[in-house]
Amino acid sequence: MGRRRKGREIALQILYEIDSGPGLKNNCTMEQRIIEHLNYFNVSGAERDLAYLLSNGVCQNLQSIDHKIDIATENWTLNRLTSIDRNIIRLAVYEMVFLDDVSFKTTINEAIEIAKRFGTEQSGKFVNGVLDRIHRLSSELKERDGTDMELRDPM
Repeated sequence: MGRRRKGREIALQILYEIDSGPGLKNNCTMEQRIIEHLNYFNVSGAERDLAYLLSNGVCQNLQSIDHKIDIATENWTLNRLTSIDRNIIRLAVYEMVFLDDVSFKTTINEAIEIAKRFGTEQSGKFVNGVLDRIHRLSSELKERDGTDMELRDPM
């Protein structure tokens, strides 16, 4: 398994833990909770750096990421998604929107593989469909208006 995949998987596990309950300590800031999780996984180097970047990036941009997912999942609410699927999609959306060093195809393929490993039998297909829709909607808006898919909640 490559370093980037390992970093993504650790980020998923961090987000899953935070999403599933109060985390390791109720009174910690989000960054402290992420660092505690990283220490728990006992990783270093590139895996730790990527896991931190992704999990912290998702936490810092959660509202806009979730809004984008809401747009792409017309008949679903975020609460109806399994925590694993929800957080895999969040990680991939963060990568596609905020990071320039990985192509959207690579991001989607990685998300599908992680979904197959950690999710249900249907997770890979579901994650693929949502991420493909997000990418298509963003591309259509960019072509039409020269802007990216709206990330902020409408006022």
